[in-house]
Amino acid sequence: MRFQTKYLRLVWILLVALSAASDAQSAEKISYRRQIAPVLQTYCLGCHNRIDAEQGLSLQAADDILRGSEHGSILNMEMPDASRFWKVLISKDDDHMPPADQPQLSTEHLEALQTWLAEGAEFDSRAAVMGVLPDVKVSADIVRNPVLSMAISQDGSMLAVGRYGSVEIHSNGTNTMSAQHEVDDGKVNDVQFSEDGTRILLATGVAGLSGRAIVVDLAQQMIVQEFAGHNDVAYAAAWSPDQKLVATAGYDRRILLHDAFSGMLIREFNGHNGAIFDLQFSPDGTLLASASADSTIKVWQVTTGKRLDTLSQPQAEQYSVRFSPDGNSIYAAGADNRIRKWNLISKTTQVINPLLISRFAHEGIITWLTMSRDGRFLATAEDSGILKIWDANGVHEIDSLDFSHDRATCFGFTPDAGELIVATASGSLRRVPVPEIPVAIPESTAAPMATVLAADVPREAVVVTETEPNEIATPQVVSVPTTISGTIHSEATISDQDLFQFQAEKGKPVMFEVKASRDKSPLDSFVEILHEDGTSVLQTRLQAVRDSYFTFRGKDSDTSDDFRMFNWQEMELNQYLYSDGEVVKLWLYPRGPDSGYKVYPGFGNRFTYFGTTPTSHALQTPAFIVEAHHPDEMLTATGLPEFLVYFENDDDPVRQWGSDSRLMFEPPTTGNYLVRIRDARDFQAADFKYQLLIRFPQPDFLIETGGTAVALFPGVGQELSFKATRMDGYDGPIEITAENLPAGFSFSGSVEIQDQQLQAYGTLNAEKGAVLPSEDAVKQIRFTAKAKIGGRDVTHEAGGLTSLKLGEPPKVIVRILSAEQQAAGAVEQTPELTVWAGETVRAFVKVERSNHDGLVELGKEDSGRNMPHGVFVDNIGLNGLMLLSGQTEREFFITTAAWVPETSRLFHLKSNVDGITSLPVMLHVRHRTAPAGSDADVGNN
Repeated sequence: MRFQTKYLRLVWILLVALSAASDAQSAEKISYRRQIAPVLQTYCLGCHNRIDAEQGLSLQAADDILRGSEHGSILNMEMPDASRFWKVLISKDDDHMPPADQPQLSTEHLEALQTWLAEGAEFDSRAAVMGVLPDVKVSADIVRNPVLSMAISQDGSMLAVGRYGSVEIHSNGTNTMSAQHEVDDGKVNDVQFSEDGTRILLATGVAGLSGRAIVVDLAQQMIVQEFAGHNDVAYAAAWSPDQKLVATAGYDRRILLHDAFSGMLIREFNGHNGAIFDLQFSPDGTLLASASADSTIKVWQVTTGKRLDTLSQPQAEQYSVRFSPDGNSIYAAGADNRIRKWNLISKTTQVINPLLISRFAHEGIITWLTMSRDGRFLATAEDSGILKIWDANGVHEIDSLDFSHDRATCFGFTPDAGELIVATASGSLRRVPVPEIPVAIPESTAAPMATVLAADVPREAVVVTETEPNEIATPQVVSVPTTISGTIHSEATISDQDLFQFQAEKGKPVMFEVKASRDKSPLDSFVEILHEDGTSVLQTRLQAVRDSYFTFRGKDSDTSDDFRMFNWQEMELNQYLYSDGEVVKLWLYPRGPDSGYKVYPGFGNRFTYFGTTPTSHALQTPAFIVEAHHPDEMLTATGLPEFLVYFENDDDPVRQWGSDSRLMFEPPTTGNYLVRIRDARDFQAADFKYQLLIRFPQPDFLIETGGTAVALFPGVGQELSFKATRMDGYDGPIEITAENLPAGFSFSGSVEIQDQQLQAYGTLNAEKGAVLPSEDAVKQIRFTAKAKIGGRDVTHEAGGLTSLKLGEPPKVIVRILSAEQQAAGAVEQTPELTVWAGETVRAFVKVERSNHDGLVELGKEDSGRNMPHGVFVDNIGLNGLMLLSGQTEREFFITTAAWVPETSRLFHLKSNVDGITSLPVMLHVRHRTAPAGSDADVGNN
């Protein structure tokens, strides 16, 4: 039997050899791609394709043929004549293929198939074969051949240009084509040079059928490797930095990682819910980033296929993703008009990568983003034809080019970043010089604001009575300081407006304060500063950098909490939010899906900025994150609006005086100006009386101490609060210290009220052996507040304790532990914790229960007491940080915004059990690296 098998194989080979001898092309092996696939396309694919696979058999691609049918393999490499594939072609029975009523293979076709099988059925292409399509003639007079992908060799000498059906190699110096390679599949969607410039990697495929990547050797002008396996067109292919791996992705939502030398599949990355348009390896090759139609960027660990993070802030399809050359940042862009920059920290473990920048970049869909090799520049293009070049560090626009007549499809920087080579929809190539990045311009070139201390300014101002006429042409002249008594009333039908002329010096601010409603006057004052010719004085230009709107519900004109905004994830604390002429500043993040931002000051009625007036906002009212610019600065158009804000005010921005006006004027030049006061409603009457105080600012502050009736327990603390009233623009830090504390008692000071903040907390603590002091000793305890204003120390008394009691041992003792302590089984409180800007760290709270088994609540959004602004207890839900009945330990998380500067500050936890606090813990904020793009990060946009 063995001899018979060998004999039959010999006869088979001999017959094939004799048949091939008569063929003029017998010297070459039969090509699957050129000779076999067309036969299958013509005679077999009607019934055996991926959509309609009779008996489970598809003959559409090499992988399908090798997979076989529901009956098993159709190829027999040991006995080709016994292959089911061949037997049905020559069968005389009912199983003959193609069916008798269908066109049959010619003798030449059968001979080619017979020879191919005998030669080992080798596949020189794994591309899927498309079914026979009707011959549709092109009716257009001019058929364009656009450039679909492009790459520049490492040495800059060559340019690879991908089109439909081919890839061209051009000399980068002359743009002359030196070689062309045909690609049967169709579009060349991606192209990349090897490090040595001898090969190119292409992504291609046939929509709805298959996708693949191929490697073309430029010297041999032939395909030397193929990476198949996609069920639809491949959009992206990338070599790893060491050239040992190839990653491919496409419309089928899959990322395939291949061995670059053998072509074998190593692993598959799954997780995207939409087509994948772009891939890039990190510079060290350990990570892979993918951009998808599911509106996400994903970061993958190459060695395991593990997804380390999903950058889900985008609002629409993402078409491009890039790593910075140092591997510390990721950039992406797509259909939501924005360029985003993330700080990459998930390099080995699953960590949230903080968003640094989200820049509204184009009015249209961003179709392409690329980066220069030195990481200094970005370039983007939109579907309408506008191409922009950016400073990559802060994503600041430095040039804009109009390609609307011939849309830019793809582009790349030369190795020295001196030029941008731009390919267009017409198929042409253009060179664009890259401008130098402008030297950073200081935020203000004006002289520093003159700071006048309260003790240096006379309290008495000249008292002036308003006299008519005081119109634009004949304003009443006054000096500074002065107090004007007047009435908004005239016999004319037009509402009265009173104008006063004053002289101001550049760099020396002037304050304007109205006292009317506080004196029960019906006047709703409105104050504005004018040039001598009566035109308004521009205070600032606000440029919108992010669009949004109010969701869930609108807002009244007072509330500072629950600002629910569309796309809130891309907003950052300390950013200005503009809507309907009002400007507020974001103070605290939403605490979950059922909450919104808090705006400054974080409690009570909200503050407004630039003298704008608080107003109500309906549901879905448009709103914008804005940046303030100098009045004379020429802004680059971004497609988002620009708002001009003048020196004017209706209601007091810090909400102390109701409808009375308060305005600080910073003169742009030295000279004469006008101040106009009127009723905001254009009403007037004889009782519309007012006092207008014009004076120089006197920056200062007052401190109010809360919780001064203290009931302490041995070994724990009680909280004291310190609230600042800031005056005349003083926004700097205020330090609070305690004096004359009795033995056995301590204060968690000094306590600092941070820049722009109004509140801070400390704790008064009693040692376990502390003895209650006398009333006289309690009265000696004093708190002092100190700040540096205008280069001089300013000190104010902040009061003392009204009473001090010392009780029995506490019902609970609250301790804060680090994650390391908890893992080691420690029970004593940690003296310090370190957190990292842009990251979240774990900590634990332990509660030692003595006489309280119930719920221990430690606060909600304010549970981390006295943490630096931008540091907060995270993931607490709607119920806050709490320990359930009988529970003695709980994990909690501390998140630090990326923009928070390095600092050290004491914080504590406060319980609902007799107000008992933990002892203070020193919290250190540190940066792992210098903040990326710190001049333009989200926190400063």
